[in-house]
Amino acid sequence: MAELISLENAQTGVPTSRAGALVVSDDTLLRDPFYDGRPRRERAAVLLRLAPCWFRFGSLQMLAADGDEATLRLLADFVCERYYPEAAARDGGRRYSRLVEDVGRRTARLIAAWESVGFTHGVMNTDNMSLLGLTIDYGPFGFLDRYDPNFISNSSDSYGVYRFAHQARVGQWNICRLWEALMPVIPEEEHGHIERILQVYVHEYETHRAELLSRKLGLNRSTSAVKLADRLFELMLAARADFTMTFRQLGDVSLETLEAGRVEGLWALQSLTAADGWSDWLTDLRAEMDRQGLFDTQRRSTAAGANPRYILRNWLAHEAAEAAERGEFEPLRQLHTVLSRPFTEQPAAEEAGYAKPPPDWACTLRVSCSS
Repeated sequence: MAELISLENAQTGVPTSRAGALVVSDDTLLRDPFYDGRPRRERAAVLLRLAPCWFRFGSLQMLAADGDEATLRLLADFVCERYYPEAAARDGGRRYSRLVEDVGRRTARLIAAWESVGFTHGVMNTDNMSLLGLTIDYGPFGFLDRYDPNFISNSSDSYGVYRFAHQARVGQWNICRLWEALMPVIPEEEHGHIERILQVYVHEYETHRAELLSRKLGLNRSTSAVKLADRLFELMLAARADFTMTFRQLGDVSLETLEAGRVEGLWALQSLTAADGWSDWLTDLRAEMDRQGLFDTQRRSTAAGANPRYILRNWLAHEAAEAAERGEFEPLRQLHTVLSRPFTEQPAAEEAGYAKPPPDWACTLRVSCSS
């Protein structure tokens, strides 16, 4: 567990593999990033990533598909004994059903954490899902600009299978595939336990989501706080409001200021003030604060620690990558420095426009598995 904690993103709290080194070459590669028959030359680079281990759901699936029960059991035992002591403590084959349950818990919490910062992974097939509940295989990912539950980060995901709001369901589907892979070593009397395991997954996801969304509003976890968050999402969708800065700016100013409609300079909130239901939402937010016995200073303090000001928006990554192609690495270094403290307002980031509305051309960017 210590290894997992050390690999949790210290800035956002999202469990993840980490980047250890980036090496860029003057050599070029011919690549077709969008599979459209228009290849281009790009500078070659190698990114070293670190994680306690790189075993995925697919690692067990491949062994099951090959009928290699001995190696399947060997790998499952290693994962239990090294990373899941509660599962390892179970007798015989009973440990494998507990393994799936525990992987499900971590996966559910991971996806709730993704959603709390507007992150869409983009390609959640089982070979890209860590058995440790870490974010791995960063490819066609993306952070939300304006809130859109149907946001698709991967340009090759034509059917929106991995869209933002569908990630928790995909995670549940993947848990079913993991269960199927381990069926050969799970005792027959436990074969029906998958229903309970899926219920555990849903409960873990909903509980962690409730905790994170409540904190983003500056509230303690409660059913009514989650309902407030979900109603805010509806308002944001109607107003085409920015995900990150809406939450951030809600905590930047007092509730009294919001109620008075004084949102000059708060660009993400300006569209919301005209949305039907905004005033009622603010009234209910105040009522929830009163119910919880919270002062507005407490709300703002909690929200400030839960809502980053800066995220890796696609247009920022694109500009840094374009500069690096020209041999100019300062934009990349600045981006890395700013994102290492995403909750802290930084003069260099403000001057570069990191917290301003995305430029119009940002919505035309496309990202694929080869980007």
